[in-house]
Amino acid sequence: MEPVAYRVSEFCQIYVISKASFYREVQAGRLHILKRGRRSLVERTEAERWFGGFKTTAQNEAASTITKAPEATTRELLARLGRGSKT
Repeated sequence: MEPVAYRVSEFCQIYVISKASFYREVQAGRLHILKRGRRSLVERTEAERWFGGFKTTAQNEAASTITKAPEATTRELLARLGRGSKT
């Protein structure tokens, strides 16, 4: 059975980030915490949302690179053949 929420130390261990990085994410508003007394908790659904944002960003960057790659390759080939523009 998975926990409903993680303590800061558990979250950092699971997602392999430092406590300093954790608190930077909280400060930047990218990660939301719950306060229960003096304890800070991260709901499991919030942790999954936060981690899913990295996957989306990486996928978007990969897609961007893939769509740009053919143009760069064509320019490089033309330059090697001496047919590229002289800009």
